[in-house]
Amino acid sequence: MELLLKFLAALYSLLSILLSFKIYIENIPKAL
Repeated sequence: MELLLKFLAALYSLLSILLSFKIYIENIPKAL
């Protein structure tokens, strides 16, 4: 159970990083 929670936490953090990176990439043309 604890291993599953750690896996879900890692997956969630990875997804949030990917999402923020995607938003950052999409906002680059507006900043230029």
